[in-house]
Amino acid sequence: PFTSSPLPRALGSAEPAGEAARMEAYLWLNPGAGTAALKTAAQLLKGETSSAKLAATLTQADAAAESEGLLKDEGFRKEFAEAVKSSGGDVSAAKIVEALGKALQKQVDSIKARADAVAKALPKQSKSGGQMPTFEEVKAAGGTTESLKRDWMCWHSVGHKLFPKDLPAIAEGVLRERLALAACAGEGSAADAALSLHILSNMQAYVEWEASLAGSQPPALSTQVLAPFDGPAAKAVAARRTLLFAGLPTEVACECAERGVDKVEATLKDLAGKAAKAAVMPMYVAPAAPKEPKGKGAEAAGGKKDKGAAPAAASAPVAGGPIAKLHGATATQELQWQLLSYQLRRRTTLS
Repeated sequence: PFTSSPLPRALGSAEPAGEAARMEAYLWLNPGAGTAALKTAAQLLKGETSSAKLAATLTQADAAAESEGLLKDEGFRKEFAEAVKSSGGDVSAAKIVEALGKALQKQVDSIKARADAVAKALPKQSKSGGQMPTFEEVKAAGGTTESLKRDWMCWHSVGHKLFPKDLPAIAEGVLRERLALAACAGEGSAADAALSLHILSNMQAYVEWEASLAGSQPPALSTQVLAPFDGPAAKAVAARRTLLFAGLPTEVACECAERGVDKVEATLKDLAGKAAKAAVMPMYVAPAAPKEPKGKGAEAAGGKKDKGAAPAAASAPVAGGPIAKLHGATATQELQWQLLSYQLRRRTTLS
């Protein structure tokens, strides 16, 4: 039932209001997006608040060590630095996440522009006999990338070919969009975000597809299954699984499923708004002092051993005596109990 849908709108022509709301939800609710960017900014600024300094620091070679989440990608980090620089003034949590959204949207739009032609070039019917194009067919239409190699939807084509009833194809338009994005996304932060945003943009189709799989069907009542899931519960599970595929945390997915599958978009908007209001710039945490090199005194630092030096003082006695040391080294509670008993009342087994 999900293979006869017409091709959707062009990949770059989604409704602006809905697309902006989904981007905002992704940035504020995905720990690797907004939260990671705020933490990275705090560590790079080292207590300062200048957006100019943050932009300059982001392009330095040592910024990678402090970067987290989306900003681990060097190319995206430079794009983000340009967005931060154009914001001007002092940084704030809202301004940093806004700049992150601008940088991410620019890269996602670029991926969509390339993917639009690939989606049209994909075959309507796979040569394998199934309705899902194979990896080789997607590769022929748009090339291969790391995202395509790792895309779980692409590799469902193998199961669909063998068991089409147990693993049906998702709606044709959504499938072609998904595979085209995976073929053009490359790898890195923007690639994962583009696929996650595609799930959020087609949430209903993904949920219906998940719910249609054989493994999602409520089992029959039997001696092994006394309380099987009903239809709404199975659909809620499918919604949670879909939101997890979109990179959202478990608590967000559960909250959306609890409020209702048909209210996911409104729930995400509400949760994102609350997260944005509560967001603050994290405190700068200075890195830990480097540990001293291990070794024997001056020899560890490269010096020569002084033959006339006095021998090192004996190590301090262990608190509690040898019994306490042996007690800590024992592996089982029974041995520990025996040692404690012997310490309280010293005697042999025979006595």
